[in-house]
Amino acid sequence: MKKSQYILFLLFLFISHFTLWAIDWNDRYLSNLSTADCKGIASKEKSWCSTNDCKGIASRDRSWCDSDDCKGVASGIRSFCSSNLCKAWASRDRSWCNDNDCRGVASGEKSWCDSKQCKAIASGDKSWCD
Repeated sequence: MKKSQYILFLLFLFISHFTLWAIDWNDRYLSNLSTADCKGIASKEKSWCSTNDCKGIASRDRSWCDSDDCKGVASGIRSFCSSNLCKAWASRDRSWCNDNDCRGVASGEKSWCDSKQCKAIASGDKSWCD
């Protein structure tokens, strides 16, 4: 491989890496949680978790987080957040929400929730995750 090709390849990897880290949560974040991550967040026990974002949220320790949105929820500091879900969850303010799952985790009231993952997290009952 030529030096110029090698440099372009490294540049591509660098840009790709930071682009992936910058992706914020979408409106389907909660309903797309794996069973393991759902159980970890709902029980606040990071040993269940399969992702670093889950470990951060479950332990309330933002040093585990891969995403800024996770850092916001884990710390309760909305300024870290990119997504409305994060802003609502971190501040416990439903006015940021675009859907019922967001309203459920922001308020801690599972009656708002549409997904089983939301019900688990809002109620703190990991049995909803199965």
